[in-house]
Amino acid sequence: MISFINSQSSNSQKTYDATNKKMEKKLLKFLDTLKPGICSNIILNKTKTNLFSPKLIGRLLPQGTFSTPIQAFEYLYGIFCQIQGLLVRTNSVQSTELKQITFDQNKYLCGAEIILVLAPKNISLTFFAFVAFDSQFRICGYDAQVRNNGLTFDDPSSTDAATIQGLCQGIQQICKGRYQQYSNRSDCINFMTKKIPYGTFDQGDQDSVTCRTIHIKLASISPDIHCPHVGKTGGGACTNKTSQSYYKNDNYMKCAYKRPE
Repeated sequence: MISFINSQSSNSQKTYDATNKKMEKKLLKFLDTLKPGICSNIILNKTKTNLFSPKLIGRLLPQGTFSTPIQAFEYLYGIFCQIQGLLVRTNSVQSTELKQITFDQNKYLCGAEIILVLAPKNISLTFFAFVAFDSQFRICGYDAQVRNNGLTFDDPSSTDAATIQGLCQGIQQICKGRYQQYSNRSDCINFMTKKIPYGTFDQGDQDSVTCRTIHIKLASISPDIHCPHVGKTGGGACTNKTSQSYYKNDNYMKCAYKRPE
């Protein structure tokens, strides 16, 4: 729980303010890396970064939960980053804004309201996030939620059939060899059309076509991790979850460094 300090000794307050400034600076640096060109270089490991702890974990609802560092890292960059030679993203980050930020009194932890503006339609998307930092001010955990995810991304002008055909074409192109999920494109289309619901972006981590449209973008980066997510089983990512299941593993801030007394 975040608490606010009304009074402290002068030295303690200066230390507190200086620490908070470091966290804010690191968060702003991360937001800057989401921009075109920078994000693709980072995710393709062309640019080294000390932004993240090697033990990074996270959750971004309603997209999913990420218990391994590579998954937690890829979700930060893989959905809205245009990467040359890989599956084209419908939306990409054009600009970012740190709208509000608050700090925990006892830990290296902040709460933030973050706005991304997405090209090409100039769409604003708001994230409410808690971000945890380790002793070296590296991001080690995040727990975030998107405002109006379905209202923003559900497209009433598109047809389910067209989306499924495009999705299955992408799956067959990306998930090949030992990563193959369907015997052929017709098998994929039949499964998507008859075996699972189409779904909405408000339930982006459920057993649906919509969930698989998210994960095919990530499969183009790491087919070994994400091809099972677009397959028939959902690979543990695109699987049905109850509302109460989100309370069973909600400590994504446990890595936050405790402030020295």
